[in-house]
Amino acid sequence: IDGQPMIGRVAGVLDLSRISVGNIERVEIVKGPMSSLYGSEALAGVINIITKKPEIGFKGSLFGQIIQKGAQEYRAELQYGSEKFDFSTFLNYKNSLPFTLEQSNKVYPYQGFTDYTVHTKMKWFAYNNLKIGADFRGFMSDSKGKFVESFFGQIASNTGSVVQKDIGSTISAEWTHGKARLSAQVYASSYGERYNFDSIQGSGSSIDDMSRNLLRSYLQYDVFWSEKNRFTFGTEYTIDDISGTRYPDKPSFRTFSGFMQWEGNPTSWISYALSARYVQNSAYKNPEFAVSEFAKSLINIINPKYSLNIKVTEEIRLNSSIGTG
Repeated sequence: IDGQPMIGRVAGVLDLSRISVGNIERVEIVKGPMSSLYGSEALAGVINIITKKPEIGFKGSLFGQIIQKGAQEYRAELQYGSEKFDFSTFLNYKNSLPFTLEQSNKVYPYQGFTDYTVHTKMKWFAYNNLKIGADFRGFMSDSKGKFVESFFGQIASNTGSVVQKDIGSTISAEWTHGKARLSAQVYASSYGERYNFDSIQGSGSSIDDMSRNLLRSYLQYDVFWSEKNRFTFGTEYTIDDISGTRYPDKPSFRTFSGFMQWEGNPTSWISYALSARYVQNSAYKNPEFAVSEFAKSLINIINPKYSLNIKVTEEIRLNSSIGTG
C-alpha cells in the first residue's frame, strides 16, 4: 500500500477486506521477478495499491449505504492541497449483522462484523527540491457468529469471533538535485489477530492468536542519466518480530540488504533491466543451488535479475525475465 509491504498473512494469504476500496486511486501491477528491489516476497511481481492524493484547494465528501443482507457503510474524506502543504484524512465504518442464505436445501451462515479504517497523510514541500511526508493507517475488525469452513469439499461451520488490528506509519523525505533523487524512509507496522472459537484449534486450544511487528528503513538513490537510462541503488534494514500460539519461540529476524538496478531503453522497441540484491539475514544462510561452484559463489552473494521487453509490433510484445530470491 503506497509502496509499503502489507503484513499479516494467514497460511500465506492476505485478507484483502482489510483494504477499504473507497480510498484507492489506482492499482499498479508489475509482472516478473522484483526481488532484487523489493525482497524475496516479490519474486513473482508486485501489486502496489495507490491511495488518493489531495488536489489543490479543499475537497470533502460523505458517503453512506445500507444493503439488505449485507453491510452498512459510512465514510468521510477531507483533503487540502497547496504548493507548500498537502493533507488528507479518510474515515470508514462498516457493519453487517449475521445472516443466512439457503441454496439447494443447504443453509450457509455469514458472520457479522464491524470494521474501522482511518488513513491520514501529510506532505510538506519545504523547498523546491525537498519534500517531507508522514503517513498513518489504522484498521480494526471484529467478526462474530458462525464462520463457514471448507475441508476437502465438505462445508462446516464454526461459531466464535475473530479480531484483527493493523496499524502502519511512515516518515519519509525526498531530495532532488539535477537528474538525481535521494529518498529516505522509516516504516513501522504492527498486525495482530485472535481467533476464539467453540472448538479446539490446531494449537490445542480454542484460542489462536498471532502478532507481527515490522520496522523497515531504507535509503535509495536514483540517477536519470537520460530518458533512455536510469540507475538505482540503495540499502535497507528490517526488524521483523513474530509471536503467538503458532510461534511459541517468538522468532525474530534482522535483515540487511543492498540493491542496485540499471534500466535501459536503447531503442523505442527494446527495454531491459539488470539488477542485483545482497541479503544478510540473522536466521537464514544464503541459498545454495545445484550449479557450478563459481556460479554458486556469485548467487550466494547476490540475488540477480534480468528482464527484456521487445515490441515486435503495436500488437505483439515479447517479454522474458529471470531472477532469484
